[in-house]
Amino acid sequence: MQPQFFTTPRTARYISLGEPGPGIQHIWFCLHGREQSLQDFANQLVNLDTPERLLVLPEGLSRYALPALETTPEAADTVASWFAPDSIEADLTDLTVYLNGLATELLAACPPTPPSRCWDMGMEPRRHASGWPPATCPTTGWCFTPPFSLLK
Repeated sequence: MQPQFFTTPRTARYISLGEPGPGIQHIWFCLHGREQSLQDFANQLVNLDTPERLLVLPEGLSRYALPALETTPEAADTVASWFAPDSIEADLTDLTVYLNGLATELLAACPPTPPSRCWDMGMEPRRHASGWPPATCPTTGWCFTPPFSLLK
């Protein structure tokens, strides 16, 4: 038996700290780590939120619940992963479509010329292979981990 693949639209979640608009000078796409809750990740980055900065936190498309330490299912944390080891190529294609679409939508509401910058901030090791960030980002910088002094 061989796995078969079928492409289908998905509904994806993201959190933004800040609102797209004419005052935005910096756009950071912040990619969470494996098995990280999107809300927990947002809470860690709240100190980086400024009026001229838009932080975009997309959630990986593979969502699942971690086993709860308590006995109630409601206590389980919902976390996400960016790709699975057995379907990396298909997952990277899906993620590229997802992240490019999200970037296109958000960038349309921000100033079209520099000083706007897109920053990719994340921990997943293979994200560069997906063609991310998109060419629509006016200027791109890479930041793999934020300065820890900003996270406190």
